[in-house]
Parts: sequence; C-alpha cells; structure tokens
Amino acid sequence: MKSGLDSCQDSIFRTILNWIKHDFKQRQQFIERLFQLIDVKKLSTAFLEAIVKISEKWIKRTDYFLDILTPEYIARIEKNQLPLAGGAVAHGGAREDERFEFMIVGGSTTRRLVQIYDVVGKHLREIKSTLFKRWGSTSVKINNHVYTAGSDDSNFVECLNLNQVDGDWNKVASMKEQRWFAASAVLNDLMCVAGGWAGGRNVLSSVELYNPVVNTWTNIAPMKTKRCLHALVSHNGWYNKYKCNDKVG
Repeated sequence: MKSGLDSCQDSIFRTILNWIKHDFKQRQQFIERLFQLIDVKKLSTAFLEAIVKISEKWIKRTDYFLDILTPEYIARIEKNQLPLAGGAVAHGGAREDERFEFMIVGGSTTRRLVQIYDVVGKHLREIKSTLFKRWGSTSVKINNHVYTAGSDDSNFVECLNLNQVDGDWNKVASMKEQRWFAASAVLNDLMCVAGGWAGGRNVLSSVELYNPVVNTWTNIAPMKTKRCLHALVSHNGWYNKYKCNDKVG
C-alpha cells in the first residue's frame, strides 16, 4: 500500500491499521471510532484502491468499509474513469476486472427469477432462472458458488457456479427440514441454515450445516428460541442470530 505520493490521511490510516493489528484481540473494540478520524475524501486513490481490493477480512467486515470506503472508491471509478493497462477505459469508467455486484433470487411474485445488479453500471440483468420457486429462500456464496435453500414448503437446495454465471442451476442435497424465511451464514466454507417456518407454518429452532465438498447436511445444536424472518451472521468463529419474529420454545 506504500506510495511515494501518500497523503497525510493515508499515513494516519496506515498507522491506525498497524496499531490495531499489533494486538487485534484487545484493540478491535476501537476500530469504528478510530476509522471515524479518517477523512475518506483526502485518501489518495491508489491507497483507497489497495484498501478496497486487498484488505484483510476484518477490515472488510466493518461498517466503515461497507458504508464509506467502498462507496467512495466506486464514486471515483465512475468520476475519474480509472485507466486500464494500455490506456483504455472500461465501460462506465470501471476496469474490466472490477465487479461490484449482488444477486437477487426469487421473491413473492418473481418465484424463479434471478437478477444481478451492477453497482457501478447501475443496471440489472437477468440470468438463468432457478430450478425451483424461491420465495423466502436464503442464499450464501461459498468459493464462487451461490447456494440457495428453502422456500414455502420446500427443503430443496440448488447451486450456481459463478465462474459460469450464464450456466444452469444444479440441484444439490436437500435440507433435512422444509424451511421458509430461514436465515443463513457461512463459516469455514460451510453453509449454516437456522430456523424458519416448516410445513404448516411451524416455527423452527433447528440448525443445519451444509458441506459442499461432500454434499451433505448435518444437524447441529438447535437455537434456544424458535425463529423466522431473522438474520444470521458469522463473526470470529461464531454464529450470531438477530431476531425479527421470535416464538419462544
């Protein structure tokens, strides 16, 4: 990340990063507060690009990275039309190898529709539809593959290889239980799916773990509370649940 044209803000930011990394366990509590000291507008584009593209995972999980650094970098791509090697400029000002995209799978009225939104180009494009109807399904990305699981009265799971994004979805092993409006997260390249509604609108507390390598689902310890319409994230080797619609069991 070093550059002969470092701005003062670059140096401050680098110092903060090195200080946190020196004793991450004790100092991670100060991450967001220290990052607020940085004026992102005064960061050099070269330093900002390096932060966005090659930062360690703990930086990319911060609100500052998601809400401030990445939008600023995208804005500069669009405004300045950063050059490609050889002087050419990619469509919309973004480099050909730059992608800021997210996928939308299914919905209440778009059951099998799959779209990809290009953040830089600000447009949606459709890709191959899912094999099964997907309303209230849950999806994760593991090793450049997207896995989407569940729906109303469904335990079916399917996978799309992002290296062949125009290819077909492929059915993989089904979950042990039907799950609608469940939540999922990834930890150690495994997909964890928790809670949701089962057939007959029974709210679940059970949790399943999917291993893509051996294509199997395994039950792990259930949650203490039945949950649906909730969120699940992984952090520092743990799964954390955030409620929306609980049913104590």
